[in-house]
Amino acid sequence: MSDSETRETPPENPEALFLRASQLHAAGRLEEAKAVIQAMLATTPNHAGALNLLAIIFGQQGDLGRACDLVAQAIDHDGANPIYHRNLCELRRQNDHAASAMEAGRRAVALAPEDLVARMNLAMAEQDALALEAAVANADFVLARDAENGSAHFLKAQVALMQGAFAEGWEEYRWRWKIPGAERPHPAGNVPEWDGATMAGTLLLIADQGFGDMIQFSRFLPWARERCDQLVLACPRDISDLMRRLVPEARVVTELNAAKDVAAYEVFSSLPGLAGTRLGSVPLADGYLTVDPVRQSRWHKRLAQLAPGPNRLVGLVWAGRREHRGDRMRSMPLAAFQPLLALPGVTYIALQKSEPVAQIGRYFGPAPLINLGPELEDFDDTAAVLTELDLLVSVDTSVVHLSGALGRPAHALLPFRPDWRWLLGRSDTPWYDSVTLWRDEAPRTRPATVARLAEFLAKTWEVSAVA
Repeated sequence: MSDSETRETPPENPEALFLRASQLHAAGRLEEAKAVIQAMLATTPNHAGALNLLAIIFGQQGDLGRACDLVAQAIDHDGANPIYHRNLCELRRQNDHAASAMEAGRRAVALAPEDLVARMNLAMAEQDALALEAAVANADFVLARDAENGSAHFLKAQVALMQGAFAEGWEEYRWRWKIPGAERPHPAGNVPEWDGATMAGTLLLIADQGFGDMIQFSRFLPWARERCDQLVLACPRDISDLMRRLVPEARVVTELNAAKDVAAYEVFSSLPGLAGTRLGSVPLADGYLTVDPVRQSRWHKRLAQLAPGPNRLVGLVWAGRREHRGDRMRSMPLAAFQPLLALPGVTYIALQKSEPVAQIGRYFGPAPLINLGPELEDFDDTAAVLTELDLLVSVDTSVVHLSGALGRPAHALLPFRPDWRWLLGRSDTPWYDSVTLWRDEAPRTRPATVARLAEFLAKTWEVSAVA
């Protein structure tokens, strides 16, 4: 065997590896890209570009803490690159660290004042920190240079709506479809959008966004029904029966392509703006959805079997969908509810769905906790259960909206930066008379909010709040 045959193959050029990793990342092959970068960093550990790209991949995969650490390392080796600072801003924001996100965002803007991505990243961090004037100023900076920037318009919409400026808010809210990646649901064919005026023919309304949004905006369906000859509703099967009872004369379909021969269409989330809704004119705040009497009878009997006796029945939801952009801020572990679960004379009914249900297996608190999540087939089941409970306690999920839409009492636990619909600085909401809001008083103070609610309920019920 010759020397050339026994000689080891020289390591591949780091820049060639970085290029390959970048191409794999662009193609969406994240694990392959990660493997190439990690192999490259084993021999070239100070390559700032590779550290930054690896951070982006970890961020896309949900490991935000690791992603932030990697971008910080990239900045240690190349602190003059504004892209690294703007990435650190966004990753810290997603990881619910708005203050340090703003610090990184300001550095990015100082290095590159005309970088509109850096400006928007900073604006979103400022929004999360409720530095709203600064957030709007940066959004306006972006719009002065890119008048159709959907992200900047949408930020201004959220701020205006959060502040109760509904006229401005709904106008800006129309730009949400210009956000990169947003796709407006629409029927096949050249069907015009509805403008809110009285019309001849069939109007198609499409349930869009999350289930909570669908439930919140469905209050406008009777208003829309009065303005057309016929109404067709396209919505997921899980809420279809609720919609049928709300507007019995409408046709409900669960597949968008089943809606034929319509004269115009619109999505649920556009209805408040079309109706000219203002802070003092939100309709049906005292409840508008009804329960299937057959389901109600069944769940009445079921709960009587599961929770006989004098205890209060309190529904509990501690987490939303992980796919939701703001889920890290709103969801909590079941363990964080310990002050509530220590209250005597209460049986808790877990209405939690999906993966967080597994946390019940690690619950050993003093209060009985009955897991109904696996038995709830759709929102009709959940609605029937809610009518049998004394109270709901939940993070910001669709179940809060359902309880409010039924006129049932609920306490909603909100993060420091709430969703726009809950406004600012108030414990009530114009959307639902029966819902009380409990806000985090500072970022990342969720346990303290739970403790305040537990103390309030203890005083209301005249029981001890001590475990």
